[in-house]
Amino acid sequence: NYCNRLIIINNLGMSANGIYAIATKFASLIAIFTSIYNNAWTEEAFRESDAKDSDAYFNKNLNFLIRLVFGGILIILPFTKIIYKFMVFDNYAKGLYLLPILYLAAIVTPIAIHLSSAFLAKKETYKIFYTTLLAGLITVFLGWILSKYLGLLAFAIGTLVGLLFMFFIRIPLVKKILNLQIKWNEILILLVCYIIEAFVFYQMPYYTNFIALAFGIIIAFLFNKKIVLKAIHTFRKQS
Repeated sequence: NYCNRLIIINNLGMSANGIYAIATKFASLIAIFTSIYNNAWTEEAFRESDAKDSDAYFNKNLNFLIRLVFGGILIILPFTKIIYKFMVFDNYAKGLYLLPILYLAAIVTPIAIHLSSAFLAKKETYKIFYTTLLAGLITVFLGWILSKYLGLLAFAIGTLVGLLFMFFIRIPLVKKILNLQIKWNEILILLVCYIIEAFVFYQMPYYTNFIALAFGIIIAFLFNKKIVLKAIHTFRKQS
């Protein structure tokens, strides 16, 4: 990310760097919440690594995380479009078009980190190092090459591609350690829903984002119904 900023300053100027920095601030909010989950899960992964049902437990939490973060961006994307013009002004508002890609990149990160917890539990941390290094190199290379043609969009795309590479390269490595079971059908459905929202974000009138927000809330609830109802029940019980 810091290399990207240096390239942006050198190739596109300080103004472009400011626009990109504001856009990434929105995406970084997701990282704040997911880091709490990942930190808690990493400790749990160590504790459960030798249990008989550790594979099933790992898969349960991974698929829960996928549903949770996808549900989150289905709500956050249209909500951001609604509030962005009230929060970001002048030239900095130009970075709005980067957010659908940056949000998608932001949720790939915690999923890839969750996979890496398997390496931590098995004391194979070198796999985290080289998969992260390769992803970083891809991100910087794509940003540098494509910035001549796509401007700031190149760095958002480069970040997403680099993180997707890190996610997909870790899958076969994790499968050598445990019986990894990812619910790809859920990912596909949620991704299609996100693409629909992204189309509304880019192409449709401003007011349609209120409809997209309602749509996102419904889909997020349907995929996370159990945890939402459990949270409501816990809150009522404590109050």
